[in-house]
Amino acid sequence: METFVQTFSDLIRDRLAELRLNAFAAENAAGLPPDAIRNVLRSEKQAGPTLARTKEICDALGLEIRIGTKQEMAVLDAPPVVGTNDDGTAPPSGFLTIPWHGAGPGSGSAPVAFSRVWLERHQLVPDFLQAILPDRYEISPHPGDEVVALIDTRIGTRSGPGLWCLREAGRVLVARMTFAGDQAVIHPTTPDGPARILDARSTTLMGLVGRVVWLGQIVPLKGKI
Repeated sequence: METFVQTFSDLIRDRLAELRLNAFAAENAAGLPPDAIRNVLRSEKQAGPTLARTKEICDALGLEIRIGTKQEMAVLDAPPVVGTNDDGTAPPSGFLTIPWHGAGPGSGSAPVAFSRVWLERHQLVPDFLQAILPDRYEISPHPGDEVVALIDTRIGTRSGPGLWCLREAGRVLVARMTFAGDQAVIHPTTPDGPARILDARSTTLMGLVGRVVWLGQIVPLKGKI
């Protein structure tokens, strides 16, 4: 029988390969202590990392830890029943609903659904997609009010220019950013505006939430979602 350490180590190794990251890069991107992930990969101890460290590693790699009774796990693993309209109707066949990031403005999924074909065409993995309502935009032109952003939470794969969602002073903003080496640049909304340079080695310090892959205006959120 495989030990937990071996199973967890294999899981982390496979996950890094899936994300196209090495352990060192993943540690830096998530702001983890040096060797936090590498110690798991090379450990021969029967006792694995602490639960606190395990959760930090799983959070950094987009994995989830769930501990509960078998009955609770059965409920959690049951396919969710969600709808995109107030009347509870399911999305059309071949479309996927998207969960809110954190505490969304309503329960269940966001009021948007995306074609599986569209997601595959853009190399988007549903497990990493979330919806969020940004508080402000540092982009031009301004997309307007009541705009939902679809974000890819695989922040470890960031590189080059793109549209990103990040937290700053307790608020969520969308900005155009460029990543180069250990630095990140937040571009100004106007040509004569100042650019902001950040240390790109720590996603925690930057407050990165995810890469914005779609923006769309929705109807005002009223009633049950």
